[in-house]
Amino acid sequence: LGGLARKATLIDTHTQAEGWDAALVLDSGDLLYDQFKLDTARSAEIAATADFLIEQYNAIGCHGFTPGDRDLLLGHEHLAKLRKKSKFPWILSNVVDGETGEPVYEGHVIHDVEGVKVGLFGLVVASGAVQQQVEAAGWKLVDPLESAAAQITALRDEGADVIVLLSHLTEKEEELLAKQVPGITVILGGNNARLIQHPQKIGYTYIAESFSKGKYVSAFVLHAWKGA
Repeated sequence: LGGLARKATLIDTHTQAEGWDAALVLDSGDLLYDQFKLDTARSAEIAATADFLIEQYNAIGCHGFTPGDRDLLLGHEHLAKLRKKSKFPWILSNVVDGETGEPVYEGHVIHDVEGVKVGLFGLVVASGAVQQQVEAAGWKLVDPLESAAAQITALRDEGADVIVLLSHLTEKEEELLAKQVPGITVILGGNNARLIQHPQKIGYTYIAESFSKGKYVSAFVLHAWKGA
């Protein structure tokens, strides 16, 4: 957690040095908890850590967060309290309410970045832990390809110029999305612990990932031209 101060400083100094007045700070999951199983003996410590992380991300100025499979281990009631404290959107498109079919968090978000509309949506892997938490909350998981297609259509209808997927999927799922679902500009991965220093490109889609547990900060720079 001591790295959060360095992360905030790095983001501030780098954006100022590059003259990026409108950079987006994004997180693709496993922010709030870092283990594969919930240690109930450490509940108070885990809750305090998650609260602290939300406070720090509020201070940094996060623009979008997609909960990962380990985040979901905290349970829907605890997550609801954390989300209420957050000053940034929680974006998760393929986990929906079991009755209404609507995403339990934000299905997608659009940020206007110096006149460029950047659309964000998020997807989480269908691991056993996710399935268990989803069922306990009365939610339902939607196939990532189906959810992606629906969110891309909605974002385009709302005028998005660029579409970014905050992905907590497997590497194979990300590659499949890039190949089979047109319209994704960038996939920012957060599940596979890959340190991709130079973005992978599949078709018209770029894939990048910053290893794991917040150890690295990646800067993905997009150049947009009018009419492009």
